[in-house]
Amino acid sequence: MLCRAFSIAFCLTGTFVFAPIALAQIASLQGNVMGTDGRPVQGVEIRLEGKEKPSAPITTTTSSNGRYLFAGLPAGVYRLFIVEGGAVKFSVNIKMRGEKARIDFDLSPSAGKKIRNYVWVLGRTGSNLPGRWVEVERKSTPPKGL
Repeated sequence: MLCRAFSIAFCLTGTFVFAPIALAQIASLQGNVMGTDGRPVQGVEIRLEGKEKPSAPITTTTSSNGRYLFAGLPAGVYRLFIVEGGAVKFSVNIKMRGEKARIDFDLSPSAGKKIRNYVWVLGRTGSNLPGRWVEVERKSTPPKGL
């Protein structure tokens, strides 16, 4: 009886210790696509292809407010394509680290001046506060020595 209780406790402990490690490697990627006129673009295909392990591309389309979402992405390097009318409008390499990510696209000609970078900040340990997106300043000059 004691042996059975010990083995059950050991299995449950292993489940709670290793489950967060396995789940930490899966995350979501989301964002918005703004068109050349500065308005959200509906029905644009967003294609995601793995670079490390060749596989079939994952695709989704933007909603009426220009939003897209990829859920359950394993950590790794991907190539993201924005396809409109059968033509690739934009592509970028991204590295998923098993954390939530957000990439917004502005396809307007003056979009280069409005680039914003965001990082996901986890909530404080021991609190019930959720994480949040925080805008990070982008430095326009490279560091010295480069």
